[in-house]
Parts: sequence; C-alpha cells; structure tokens
Amino acid sequence: MSRARSLCLTLCLCACTRERPNIILLSLDTTRADRTSLYGYDKPTTPHLADFGKSSTRFDLAYAPMSCTGPTHATMFTGLYPLTHGLISNGRSLSPDKVTLAELLQRAGFQTAGVVGSFVMNRKFGFAQGFESYQDSFLPEHATFKAKRWLGSDVSGGFDATANNTTDRAIRWLEESRSSRHPFFLFVHYFDPHEPYRAPPAYRKRFAHPYDAEIAFMDAEIGRLLEKIDALGLMDDSLIIVTADHGQGLMQHGDPYHNADVYEESVRVPLIFHWPGKIRSQTITGPVELVDLVPTILDAAQVTAEVDESEHLLPWQGRSLSYALYDGGVTPTERSVFLHRQHYNPGKMRDIAVNGSLFGIRRGGWKYVVGEGEGRKELYDLTTDPREQKNLVAEHPTIAAELSDRLTAWRQSAEGAASPAALTSEDKEALEALGYIQ
Repeated sequence: MSRARSLCLTLCLCACTRERPNIILLSLDTTRADRTSLYGYDKPTTPHLADFGKSSTRFDLAYAPMSCTGPTHATMFTGLYPLTHGLISNGRSLSPDKVTLAELLQRAGFQTAGVVGSFVMNRKFGFAQGFESYQDSFLPEHATFKAKRWLGSDVSGGFDATANNTTDRAIRWLEESRSSRHPFFLFVHYFDPHEPYRAPPAYRKRFAHPYDAEIAFMDAEIGRLLEKIDALGLMDDSLIIVTADHGQGLMQHGDPYHNADVYEESVRVPLIFHWPGKIRSQTITGPVELVDLVPTILDAAQVTAEVDESEHLLPWQGRSLSYALYDGGVTPTERSVFLHRQHYNPGKMRDIAVNGSLFGIRRGGWKYVVGEGEGRKELYDLTTDPREQKNLVAEHPTIAAELSDRLTAWRQSAEGAASPAALTSEDKEALEALGYIQ
C-alpha cells in the first residue's frame, strides 16, 4: 500500500489571515520537565529556555506516549500513537506507509531539514522520511555512548554527538543551505541528557547531579542556536517548539533511567510554543500529548488534510492546540492522556522485574496503570500524590474500573495498525548487552 493511499490525504492551503511561518522543532532527549528551571526547578539548569519561555505558551502537563526515543519521535512525526504507527520499541523502523510531518510540509512547499543527535534517530529506522537534508552521522571522537552495535544494527562512525556539535550543524544549515524563497521546517534533536552523562567539566563543577549538568550544557547550546536564529532575522517569522521525547527515572521508583514504566518522571515532558506577535505568552494547565504536535504544526503552516470518505480513516489521532495558542481557549482538564510501555519477555530491566506491556491513562487528577503480565493495577491521585507513592486501587474501585474501561477502549481503537510484539531473541540479547534486561 502506498503512503498516499494509507492515509488518503489531499493537501491544500487554508484561507487564513496568518502568514506561513518557518517551523523549528527542538527535541530534547531524556529531559523530564521538573528538572528544568523552565518548569520551576530550583537549580538553574535551563536559564536560556526559562527566558525564552517568558514570551511563549508553556504547557504544564505535556505527555510523551512512551518513555522511549524511537516510538515517541515516530508519534511526533505522524500524529499517531505508537500502537497505531507500529514503532513500539527502539531499533525498529517506521513503516514507509505512515505519512510524516516532514512529508506533508515538503508537499506544501516547505524546505525540510533534520539534524539529529544519536544513532537511535538514524535514517535506517525510517525517521528521514520527507527530509531533503537529514544529518545523522557522527564522528567517533564526538560520541559519549560507545557502541559498535545497537539493537541488532551495526553502528558506523560514532553513536551520538554532543550538543555543541548538534548546534553547529543546525547553524551551518541555516547559514549555508536555507533557501530564502520558501518557508522551512528544521528538526533538531539533542541527545545530551541521556546517560552516560558526560557534560563538559565546567558544567559538572556547577551541579551536584551529572544529569543536571547535561541539561545545563544542552540549554546553553540551545541558547546559542536561538541567538543565531534571531541574528539571522528569522525569529519573528518562525514558530519554534521545544519539547522532549521522555523523562528519566532518577530512582524515583527504583529506576535510574527510563523505558521500564509510565510514571510521571518518565513521561511528563516540557512543551513550549513561541511565535512573536502571534502566540500568546501564557501557561496552559490542562493536559496535552505529543500526538498533538502534527495537527498543531499543520494548522500554523496552513496545511489541511482531507480524508477519502470511502476509507473512513482519520489522518492523525492528536488534536490541534491552536485554540489555546492563538485564541486563548482552555484545554479541558478532563482530557484522557494515554501511556504505553513496550512488551518485554519475562526478566529484569536493571533491577526492575518486567513481563509483558504496561498501559496507563491520566484523566483529571487520577492516573491508572495496568500490566497484566506483572499483575499490576495501580491508581494514583496526582493532586495529592504527584510522585505516585500510594496505590489507591483498593480504596477507589469504581474510579479504577472507569479508567480501566476507557483505557481498554483506547487500546482497541489504537491497535488497528500494529500490536505489541514480544521481543525476538536478538532484541533481548541486545538489550541485555546494554544493561536494560538482566
């Protein structure tokens, strides 16, 4: 099936009073919202983003669909949940049948470029779809993560690039390859807050925790990129979005890293939108999801998609946030947020027992987590217990049952294109080598 038929999309430019902006999407790997000064952290990890956020719309409750880089970025690019786009674990590929944001913008006349910071986002996994330029190779001397083979794939060159190299590449594209005749879409992915935490010495001296040092180093390099965007006269004509693919456990529930669960520290991420004179400076307290990025960006780009009625297919599963960005609308507090952890064969991820998949739903102040293989049913009142320490499933069975029903209905609707699959023996061996499963 062709990509065009898969979603049956017809693109058109909408009649809109706003001009079409450049689109700049910055993705911060492994960056939990509450460890950024942008979101009130008491250490100055993100002074540049905090200052930038003062003239932006900030979403306080933004959620990644999984605490995993590949699946979340596939959601950012398709507007589909991982269960639907089918990329449900790192090292697997996004199907060419899934139409991406870059493809849609390219068809609408945008110049498209991607600069990524790690092999996880390599083109071999389908992430380069629609990008005219996609920079995904790294020098070994720039790498912090030493791997020659990763999840069954050979790594040629280095595995990743540090934030200064990522910013250098993005600036070079803006200065040397950007066309003045067309609006552009630039995607920049920073890998640095991901372990093994090797920030420059100056940052390690300033922060007690190496994770904070990594975030601060990345923030400084983002600040340098934003300064260049401004110096090139692009700031007023650009919609700049900053978010993250997932958070980091930091032992809050016994896990120092991510991928093992769907707790808040792993899936709650920063999200800000900036477009001077067009987007309000405000804070939105209602929940939103990264599946919302595609329809929101396409609204700004004045690109609409019409669906062939005979196919009865929705082009994406998120919802545009334009009503809040431009019109001051209120995000519903009772919106359901859906979360997912990939399927694992029985074993241990570091010291955490895993078996099967995990699913979660947040609605209002309640969060429900279920894992059939692990015998888990958890209910948390995030209003009084934001760190998810007290399981209330026995005290509130009616609420748990209602959320369980909503979660089941969502799973059934989302699983149309792909279902969670057990890890192959090769997948498991690769994860064991990385220390994810014992």
